[in-house]
Amino acid sequence: MNFTISRDIQDKVFTTKIQFKSLGRAGLDAEEERKIYEDFHYPVIDLGGEFKGSFDVVDGKVVVAEEGQGQEISFVLNSKKVEVNEKFVAEYQISLEKIKDPSDGDILNTKSLIAEARCLLFEKVIETRIAKAIEDIMSKVSKFEDGYPRDIML
Repeated sequence: MNFTISRDIQDKVFTTKIQFKSLGRAGLDAEEERKIYEDFHYPVIDLGGEFKGSFDVVDGKVVVAEEGQGQEISFVLNSKKVEVNEKFVAEYQISLEKIKDPSDGDILNTKSLIAEARCLLFEKVIETRIAKAIEDIMSKVSKFEDGYPRDIML
């Protein structure tokens, strides 16, 4: 499966959206992947729960920090289970007005940097959840049908 991530800022609200783009992946064309999901169902993920990660700012841009480095941020969203299929959309919004002022010395020292980090965190966590869910489905696929039908002569 392929997805598109888009971002937008309007009226001090940062938005990130992850949306289904197409079927097909390394080693599978769109029809082969579609058949797998018809046989084993589309994966389901939770868009809620805990989101936690560490971030740094490099050249004015928020990036994921190395383990034990950067500034840690976290937030929790209500649980919402969704099927990852052709209609899949995951969206996260954060208003600058809902973010408390950062402390002196924080790496993420503006509300905008915090909002950007929260959007990036949402993207990374959802991407990881999707990848794991797809991999769980793909692990059920075997080579059972390979080479069939086959002709035999007795």
